[in-house]
Formats: sequence, C-alpha cells, structure tokens
Amino acid sequence: MTRLLLILALFGLATAASAQDRADYDRPVAPFRIAGNLYYVGTAGIAAYLVTDPAGHVLIDGGMALGKFG
Repeated sequence: MTRLLLILALFGLATAASAQDRADYDRPVAPFRIAGNLYYVGTAGIAAYLVTDPAGHVLIDGGMALGKFG
C-alpha cells in the first residue's frame, strides 16, 4: 500500500506541472498501465487512476480545484 501511495504522489507531481497550462490541462491522454493492476486514465493535467481487481474496480480521481482557470 505504501508503494502505491508513493507512485500516486509522484504521478500527481508530474501531472501538476501540466495543469499550469490552461490550453493543455484537459488534453486527452491515452490510458496506460503504471504497474500491476494500476492504470493512469486521466488527461494531460488532471490525474485519475484506475485500480482493477476481479472483485471490482476503484477510480481515484484527482479532479480540479474550483476556480483554477476561471
């Protein structure tokens, strides 16, 4: 679990820089596998992760701060 949280934290930092650019924050990005059953399914600047499991799936969506670009 600690390893998963570290991966998510590092990915959040990487995507935060993209969110600075208004023209790029919602640019589609093809989903990709990070490791094991963890996938990145967000946009260029809005982080979202999918954790898959035979019992079900969990979506972790970083979303966007209200008023960020307006």
